[in-house]
Amino acid sequence: MPDQQHVNVMLDPFDVEPVLRDDPGSCEELMWGKQLVGVRVSLKQASPTMVRSLLEAAWRRKAPKRLLRK
Repeated sequence: MPDQQHVNVMLDPFDVEPVLRDDPGSCEELMWGKQLVGVRVSLKQASPTMVRSLLEAAWRRKAPKRLLRK
């Protein structure tokens, strides 16, 4: 969390565009240098359901396979 109003969510770059299209008011591209690595979410504007969904997607992207099976 870069500050109390935002959360950075690391996503597959392929998944960023649909997120931005679905909710442009609460999300923006997150760049690491010149590389697109996810989205920055405005917690004040985003719905809790969307934030939960993005965090779950990010977790599934990096979680060990044994935990994903559960």
